[in-house]
Amino acid sequence: HPGILRRRAAGNRPAGIEVREQRSLETQQARTADYMNDLLLLIQNRTSYSYDALQTDLDRIFKTTLDDLVKGNISQESFRTFIEVYNTVKATCDRPT
Repeated sequence: HPGILRRRAAGNRPAGIEVREQRSLETQQARTADYMNDLLLLIQNRTSYSYDALQTDLDRIFKTTLDDLVKGNISQESFRTFIEVYNTVKATCDRPT
């Protein structure tokens, strides 16, 4: 029906779609938060890791998060937030303890 298409194009989406989008956003944010928590655990325990092991774990977390971005499991906004935390953690880990 043309009226429905116009309303949807104008941003009036059925409530079911908005609920699904909200759930998807919450899932993406939770997934990103898990990755950031993994980074924070690394930084908290960095003295118990060798430098190479720390870099390997940082790379693994980064690649997993990037893969989720490519698959659409996390949003670009969530990825940007992750990158800010990642860069801070990486810089901290690169400093001598």
